[in-house]
Amino acid sequence: MSLLRNWIVNIVLVIIISSLVDILLPNSEMRKYVKFFSGLILIIIILTPIIKLLGTEAGEQIIKTGIEQNSSFENIQPVIRNIEQVQEDMAVEIYENKLESHIKTILKDTVGEWDIKIKIKFDDLMWSEQEGKVEKVDIYFSNMTSKDGDRLETESLSNSEKEKIKESVSKICDINREDISIYIQ
Repeated sequence: MSLLRNWIVNIVLVIIISSLVDILLPNSEMRKYVKFFSGLILIIIILTPIIKLLGTEAGEQIIKTGIEQNSSFENIQPVIRNIEQVQEDMAVEIYENKLESHIKTILKDTVGEWDIKIKIKFDDLMWSEQEGKVEKVDIYFSNMTSKDGDRLETESLSNSEKEKIKESVSKICDINREDISIYIQ
């Protein structure tokens, strides 16, 4: 009987104390946290005798279940790492495609309607300050094609056009002009 009496007294005391703290706190961000923790303490006090009534076997079962859940969490870790790697690879691919598209747009304004292929090499040192920085850009120009798909013969790019291209791409990618290679096929 004293167990029941102590349990009810504890519940009433927690409710009174949490109400006083709630009244004394000004309207602030802290109020919701105080309510959360006082509610958590109240739940723990309410559940304590129930767990004791279930006996030690039930308590041991609860602990075993917690351990099993923890070990299944460890099994999930490689899957989580794999998903993170896939997301990072997708982000790099999207970044590379956007950068290539931007460079192609600038180049078409500079040199006209050539078939342009761009290969970008990124610094892939994990966790370095340079991660994701462009190291090298290779630009491949092919002869133009007409709307019918026929190949049109064009002259080669002049040195001044090549320098304009290198200047534009070096500004876009924040790399030295020497790291930009231009190939005409």
